[in-house]
Amino acid sequence: MSPRSLSVKNIYKIYENAQDGALSTAKTALNGANVSFFIGELHALLGENGAGKSTLVHILSGLCEPTEGDIFLGEKAVSFTSSAEALDSGIGIVHQHPLLIEDATVFENIIIGNAVKTRFGFIHRKEIKARAESLIAEWNMGLSLSSKIRHLSSDKKFYAALLATLYRNPLFLILDEPGSAFTNEERDSFFVKLKKILRERKDSFGVILITHKLEEALDRADRISVLHKGTLCYSVQRSELPHSEAEARSIIERKMFQDMDMLTVCEPAPVSEKNEAAAVFSVEKLSASFEFGEALQNISFSAKQKSITGIIGMPNSGLNHLEDILSGMVSAQNRNSISGALTINTNGTKILLPAASLTPALLHAHNIGFVPSDRNMRGSNPLVSIFDLLIPYRAKGFFLQKKELLSFVKSILAAEHIDASPSRPASTLSGGQLQRLILARELATNPSVLILAEPAWGLDRLGTRILTERLQRAAALGTAIIMLTKEFDNEFFAHLFSEVFFLKSGMLKAQIIGEVLE
Repeated sequence: MSPRSLSVKNIYKIYENAQDGALSTAKTALNGANVSFFIGELHALLGENGAGKSTLVHILSGLCEPTEGDIFLGEKAVSFTSSAEALDSGIGIVHQHPLLIEDATVFENIIIGNAVKTRFGFIHRKEIKARAESLIAEWNMGLSLSSKIRHLSSDKKFYAALLATLYRNPLFLILDEPGSAFTNEERDSFFVKLKKILRERKDSFGVILITHKLEEALDRADRISVLHKGTLCYSVQRSELPHSEAEARSIIERKMFQDMDMLTVCEPAPVSEKNEAAAVFSVEKLSASFEFGEALQNISFSAKQKSITGIIGMPNSGLNHLEDILSGMVSAQNRNSISGALTINTNGTKILLPAASLTPALLHAHNIGFVPSDRNMRGSNPLVSIFDLLIPYRAKGFFLQKKELLSFVKSILAAEHIDASPSRPASTLSGGQLQRLILARELATNPSVLILAEPAWGLDRLGTRILTERLQRAAALGTAIIMLTKEFDNEFFAHLFSEVFFLKSGMLKAQIIGEVLE
């Protein structure tokens, strides 16, 4: 009989990193956490950024080992040294930024390390395809097994990762911020389908939902648990909370943010409807076509000093392609399809260049900062330390002053209230912590222009509030800020933008200047 529960008991995770030949101060990510998950339940795990959510699911999914404590599947104690071992035991995870092979097909991503073979070593392709197609239909994924991952939109990449995990029949499915891949409508549709399948197959699997969206947990979860400073501080059935979302939110927030004042939406910095400052970054008649995804058509906009320009992406808008172009990260084969020009007016120099020629090095040379939506692989790298993550713009010259660089890194960590050693792997940070460090790295260069893509992904309400206040301060000091996002319903963005454009079907459809975003 399959186990009915997954439990952690007195789990500790302490990071002790060698630094300059000495043992650095220990950093405790989990501090005796106890929590149980059950088959048939959708269990939401909440907590402020850095509360230990990411560390806990990394332990459950085999990505790291606990310093102390036990994991139980039913009554059996288990331990994992890899995600493959965890998956073999029935625990699968779908990451916020799916770990997929971009140049492989959906089918190939399923069978890698997972193929059913004949006794002669051949892969049962027909059997695998039939089962995969059945899962695609059951979950309304809209996937083609022959599609290459790099040609998929963010929601389809999520489904490709989900498909590869579901193929292994997990007993417990961990979903790490699944809503960030979707528009509101797509997110609602996914959770309706998830709850329906969970009801129909309630004896088959359980779901662990990691989310920073409290309303998502209140609307979808059967049980809600809250981590605070690495330990479980609250766990309750949703049915035991008040039916009113406002009352339930108040109770949960007091548990999540018990060391700080309750949150209120920050008042915006005053926005002038007539910003007379010069445009420092302009896009003129940008068009681009791609083999997959929405083409961009005749896009033009400008960003001025002391302004925050919002570009809100509607479903299937081509927002991801616009991010690729503005970040200079378009693949070589797609550059020929790009037309239009960019005008950059920073460093006292005004230049006009083809949009297809933009590169990350060129952005940096003209004092343009960039915070990508894929913080793990574009903004960072799973193999680097926090120290290496933060110093690339400062590590110049033949002789590197390590003491000065270390002091800089420590000052960033202190300012962000992140209790971590500089030598700790960046991959062990929570998504929100990593996002904050990437933003701090870019702001530390005092950029003339700062381009951000989905900067609120993975941030709790406090983190999002701090983000918006920080962007307002940067704009007040003269930075021109451009934000690309699908989160047009984010309450903190309502008063943030000096100018708003809506991207729909590859075209900018509307422009609002100096108004509240409703």
